[in-house]
Amino acid sequence: MEQDLTDYEYLGDPDADRTLDFRDHRRQESFVEMAETAKQAAATAPPLEPEQIATLRAVFHASARRPDSELMRWRLRLYCGHVIERTSHISNKTVHQAFTGCARCSECGLYPATIIAAKPLGSPSASAITSTPDAGVPLRRPTRKELEARIAELEAENEALRRHSGE
Repeated sequence: MEQDLTDYEYLGDPDADRTLDFRDHRRQESFVEMAETAKQAAATAPPLEPEQIATLRAVFHASARRPDSELMRWRLRLYCGHVIERTSHISNKTVHQAFTGCARCSECGLYPATIIAAKPLGSPSASAITSTPDAGVPLRRPTRKELEARIAELEAENEALRRHSGE
């Protein structure tokens, strides 16, 4: 089933280069301040009871696996300049509802990273085939098994380079 993207918020073009302005810097500063305040509050909070941990685990586990038909894939340009893709529930029609205005960058690790531009892409199953920005050639996302095989290849290559450099 094709999702109607007209009800979703578009915030600029995440694929276009963009110069950060004063508002972007100010929003990033605010997110960093909020994150620091939350860390300080968490550091002084009493530890959770085992029942509380079990309840949280059940809530997170129940909401972790949603069918693709209930999810929306978004392309996000972050404060650091990287472009990432994230999913949220289809009921979240704005970037703020879906991601509270920030995300963790999977490229450089910046957190919080203010979302500078965003657009909805459709359900995750619809975006399983993507295209490279430079060549426009459709690419299939690798499977877990393919990724694990590639990791094993790279680890073997790394080990060979270490042995070679030690000679």
